[in-house]
Order: sequence, then structure tokens, then C-alpha cells
Amino acid sequence: MIGFVVSAPSCRVHVELSASRCRVRFQQRRRMLKCQLKSNEEASDVSESSSKERMGNTLSAQERMAAVLGKDIQQARAEFEQRNQKNIETRAKDLFEGRIAAIIGFSVGVMIHIFLRTNPLSPITVLGELEKMSPPLEVALTNGKPTLVEFYAPWCVDCGLMADKMSQLHAEYSSSINFVLLNGDKPDNQEAVSRFRVEGIPHIAFVEPGGSVATTFVGMIPKEILHDDLDALMRKKPLPYYGINVFSDDLYDESSSDLPSDT
Repeated sequence: MIGFVVSAPSCRVHVELSASRCRVRFQQRRRMLKCQLKSNEEASDVSESSSKERMGNTLSAQERMAAVLGKDIQQARAEFEQRNQKNIETRAKDLFEGRIAAIIGFSVGVMIHIFLRTNPLSPITVLGELEKMSPPLEVALTNGKPTLVEFYAPWCVDCGLMADKMSQLHAEYSSSINFVLLNGDKPDNQEAVSRFRVEGIPHIAFVEPGGSVATTFVGMIPKEILHDDLDALMRKKPLPYYGINVFSDDLYDESSSDLPSDT
């Protein structure tokens, strides 16, 4: 009992001291939290002020010019964004229209080829139909696309044998390459005959987008050679096969030749 009575006050004193220390620590902790909150608020104000200052220093060239001229920066920014959005919409529209034109051209070529396959026509009739679908020669030479020009005639046996090949190539490449077929017997085509120096048929000229004749084939030509040369012509790469150069004294000169002007 003595030990208990003696130790009881000591325990109460110890408890009271502990409670007092806890209150002191709690109050200290509250003061620290208040100080920390105040510091955070001040840091936030400084950060917001710095952000606004940085925004002022990162004005675009158009906005700085507007400021120099005394115009409203917000209005200048809105006008710039409006112009930029309009340019984006214009480019998207042009891209869409270009893709639509390519799809239509490819689809028409495929439909023609399918029609000719399912409704067999005489070879000369096939060439005549391809001639009707050909763009005018001058348009083909100036529209920025490569061009294949073929001169044929109704009596030409080799022309007839190549008609189906030409129809297939037309279906595959007509969206990217101009196909111009001309009946060399027609009086209206005699000027083109002279211009391309046609002396035998079929006469097939590969013309670059700039109007220079890359090479010329005369007679029966395998489809594979025509296909590979058309593919290279479309990709603006050197032709894997060369025929003759009718514009040079050296028929086997592989350099491109300027097409004589239309007279």
C-alpha cells in the first residue's frame, strides 16, 4: 500500500506533465501548419504572377505587332486563330477533293476494264473507246502528270494484239498517268504524228510531267515492259527499259528529249 500511495502522486504528476507537453506540442503543430499554409498561399500568388508574366513574354509575332499598333491583343489572337482554322479547313478540303478525283478516276478505269472483259469488243473498237476517253493532247502535256501517247491505226495487226494490254494498263494507271490514244490515219492527228515523228505503229511515247519524251517504243511490246516503265514514270524514277530516241541522231540515246512545240 505504501508503495502505491507514494507512487500515485508521482503518476498523476507524470500524467499532467505528459498532457501539458501534448498541449504544447499540439499548439506548436498548429502554429507550424498555419505558417505552412500562409507560405503556400504566398508561393501560389507568386507562381500565378510569374505565369501571367511569362504569358506576356511569350506573345506571338502577330500579337506583339498588334500591341505595337495599339490593337487589342485578344482580338488579334482571335483573328489569327480564325485565319489558321480557315487555312486548315481549306487544306483538308483540297486533300479530300484530290482523293475523290483519284478514286473516281481509278473506279472509272476499273469499270471500263471490267466492261470490256465481260462484253468483248473487237480490238480496234477497244482502242477507239480508249481514244474517246483520252484527254486532249495539249491538256495532257500541261496538267503536271506523266503521259503515255500511243498512235494506232485500224489496219494495224500489232495494235489490235496490244489493245487488251493497253486496256488493262489504263485501268491500273489512268488515275495517275494520262493515256492519250490517237488514230494515226485521221487527218486531225497528222500534226501530232509529225510532232512525235511517227514512222511506224504502234508508236508508244512515254512523256515526263514537264513535257520531255523519256523514250519511245515502236511495234509489239510486252506488257511487263510497259508496266515497269509506267510505274517508274509515275514515281519519277529512271526507266528500267528504253526503246529508241526518235529526236536524236543516235536512236539509242537514253537521254530525255524535248518535244517539239505545236506548230
